[in-house]
Amino acid sequence: MISAKPIPATEEGAARQIRPLARQIPHWQAEHTRRVLRILCCIKARVERGQSFNRAVRYFAWYHRGAVYHCDPSRRFRLSRKTIVRLYYAWKNSGYSAAVLTYKYRSTRAQLTKAKLKSFVRACLEPQTLTYAAAFRLLGDTALTISCYQKGLSNHVKAALRPMFKLRRQAERARLAALDLERNLP
Repeated sequence: MISAKPIPATEEGAARQIRPLARQIPHWQAEHTRRVLRILCCIKARVERGQSFNRAVRYFAWYHRGAVYHCDPSRRFRLSRKTIVRLYYAWKNSGYSAAVLTYKYRSTRAQLTKAKLKSFVRACLEPQTLTYAAAFRLLGDTALTISCYQKGLSNHVKAALRPMFKLRRQAERARLAALDLERNLP
């Protein structure tokens, strides 16, 4: 009978014991992450040396056109110019973390909750608010963006806010024009 050697009592060994096999990624995905990370580092270096971003991206999209994975030659390494640009900005926005490049990556950025969305709508309904940007400034929430709040609004809420903002901006323009006329009177 063959006895299995015990795994050493280190953090890595403990992690290997706990991690289920289903969580381990296939070899081609690991190779994909390594290759894309290498491409993005090279693009960053080329841009720092003065080459244009688009030219660097175009080169790597051309170079890897029709390539296959070394660990699985039957699987093609599909990487278009748009994919490289999308991955580059995701990588850059995450602080150059390689975790972004893995498949099924979920960002740890703050999520838009219903309470935050309700407070944004309340800020939009304030009388001094003329735009979505003004409502966003009233919130003071820097974890989320204006577009995140706008995309979170339902279509009927947007349809109700649009004409209200338009009328408020027209009233503000009329008020400023009246003040300008008042200043220019003899």
